[in-house]
Amino acid sequence: MSIRDLPVELLLAIARYTPKESLHSLALLSKFMHSAANSVLYNTIVLVDPESAVKCTETLSHSDELARFVRSFKLSDMGLHIISYQDTADLMEYMPKSIERMVHLQRFAIESYGFSTPDVFAALSIHVTPTLKALTFLVEHDILDDSISKLENLRPDFKVLTELDIRVRDDQEYPALYVAWMKHIFSSRAGRLRVLNLDCGSGHRIREFLSTTQGLPCVEELAISISCLDLPCLACTPRVTKLTIGGLKPRIPLPAIPGAGFPAVTHTLCFCDVLSSILTAAPNRPKPVTTVCLGLFHVKGIVVPAQYVQRLQGPRWEDTLQAIKSLPNSSGPVTDLSFYVHQIDFRDLPDVRYLHNLGKTFFARLPKLQTFVLSGGSWSIPYDESFLFFVCGCQGGILELLRQWGMHSTTLRYVAFTSTFVFMKSGGAWVKIYNGVGHEDEEGRMIMRIRAMDGMLYGSG
Repeated sequence: MSIRDLPVELLLAIARYTPKESLHSLALLSKFMHSAANSVLYNTIVLVDPESAVKCTETLSHSDELARFVRSFKLSDMGLHIISYQDTADLMEYMPKSIERMVHLQRFAIESYGFSTPDVFAALSIHVTPTLKALTFLVEHDILDDSISKLENLRPDFKVLTELDIRVRDDQEYPALYVAWMKHIFSSRAGRLRVLNLDCGSGHRIREFLSTTQGLPCVEELAISISCLDLPCLACTPRVTKLTIGGLKPRIPLPAIPGAGFPAVTHTLCFCDVLSSILTAAPNRPKPVTTVCLGLFHVKGIVVPAQYVQRLQGPRWEDTLQAIKSLPNSSGPVTDLSFYVHQIDFRDLPDVRYLHNLGKTFFARLPKLQTFVLSGGSWSIPYDESFLFFVCGCQGGILELLRQWGMHSTTLRYVAFTSTFVFMKSGGAWVKIYNGVGHEDEEGRMIMRIRAMDGMLYGSG
């Protein structure tokens, strides 16, 4: 039996199990393997640098055969690369032409500024509306060019679009044609979206885009900037189970969350002073929150600007203790609590003895708590001075500290001081998990649980 006699399904299986760097060679093996290898090679495209982006889009813009294989296309943030004027011009030319040929495209993302052009939007609106399921793009601040006329009277019907990730700049006025196109996207798909990420700065522009949107009845995962919490459409969010509130806190008083919003939320990531707005004391509106993450962090779709996160410290304990007073308002109850910061330094605490008192002031309020993650960041053990300071300051050692905490929360089983400094309660005693996999099933489940909580921050995209 020769390779030409093998069924197509087997050829595809061979291609899928071939390392990606070898797929090009596999495609040259024979004409029978050519199609199978290219279907895998071009199925998911992630472009991370200008050179590869130009070469790839140029190839796709001239090949209907290869473009038809593309199901997922992503132009990553190339902010760390120097992009020449010629590369920029070439990408802006080739990308719309490539999209025209991607007739089976399902996921499309542009995360690099300068390429979310009207030409790209026009190509998406005309050629991939029947198949596109997920769309990510930046609302550009510099789109005042002749190509904006291509959006005139263009009202695409994205029949299967269920995931939308939009990042909006507030510092520019947008052309009326652009605003009308954005309004149509929201109003036509608001009732069908399952995942919605809105990084919208102060919220001025996103309010304009959402002005005709009455609600988000099918959204299950919502990430939104804190300045937009009072959007009227958020009052109709009956299916949101995962709620992320990020961005920069405004200097003015925090916006009020619509009273009827988020009745089904189970996982929430937010600032400490927002939690009480989510878990109100209203007896007729309890929310079944089980997992809470507090702190200043990066999340998928909502990123705190770099100049504000040169050094992220641990949570402010005064705010934290005030915030957890609202946790008993959950009908969950809360079983997983974490803080996420990139770097935690216990020297920022007023006194290490503060941690000993957390048993009475903190864990006593959380009788059903099972998992506690103090920081999603990691320590360089044992060379980190903060780590040594912490260990030396704990009278009786860390195991004694854990024992005291466990006296006030009898269900507490997992504690992670950082992602690499994890303890598990086994047989009534606390033991340290020494590696990231765990030799026992219980240890493995603990690591997976922490990774899942960490995954809430970054998503799976």
